[in-house]
Amino acid sequence: MPFNDSYNVNMKKKYIFIIWAVALALSFFLDKYFLAIQNFRNPVLDSVMTAFSFIGSWIIIPILIVAIFLWKKQKPLAPVMLIGLGISELLMQTMQLTIPRMRPTTIITKYSFPSGHASSVFSAVPVINRNFKVFRYCWLALAVLISFSRVYLGVHYLSDVVAGSLLGYGITLFFMYLEDKTSFFKKLTRRF
Repeated sequence: MPFNDSYNVNMKKKYIFIIWAVALALSFFLDKYFLAIQNFRNPVLDSVMTAFSFIGSWIIIPILIVAIFLWKKQKPLAPVMLIGLGISELLMQTMQLTIPRMRPTTIITKYSFPSGHASSVFSAVPVINRNFKVFRYCWLALAVLISFSRVYLGVHYLSDVVAGSLLGYGITLFFMYLEDKTSFFKKLTRRF
């Protein structure tokens, strides 16, 4: 890749993180307004949002990720994304234990910051965006719908899902960077 293109890609990534950081800061102020969504709940939307929330669970997302990689036969990228998913899950669990933020509703007793659903689904975005361009907008739409479903169902604040999405995206992007520099997983998966 020529220097100019590499520079543009790096600048684009920096802008994405700056925009995400601003969105996270703003989301803390918008939390109370997004809770007003609870006033518009209805049985049909409840079912739809519950389905999206289920798709975003820790079980379904890894299955979708593995299916995409098996279909496209991109073996070295599967461990990058799964490790990104695992590390973001570990960090999310640690943060939920150390940041005692109560959920908007008391249906679930675990703390809410950051959202694990948003973290897991957004951990796939960097790899899909770069290597599976056909799926990138579909996956991004799925990620946004899963994250929104958590706010709609009253189990997370807006800032929880923005923080979770930033965490998942950032961790996987870091592991992609390491793979680009070292080709560790590429060398490892040649044996299989």
